Amino acid sequence: MASEVKELAKGTAIAPDEISEKVQTLQNDSRGVVGALTRMNATTLKIK
Repeated sequence: MASEVKELAKGTAIAPDEISEKVQTLQNDSRGVVGALTRMNATTLKIK
């Protein structure tokens, strides 16, 4: 039982770091998408 509690505690301690990394990745990806859409819009405006 004690080892199960220890394992659960380890997993709980790691989870916030993993979540933080995933959020950071999503934010970076979102910035990339915004940048691409901005460039596409600029190109579209030039073509008009």
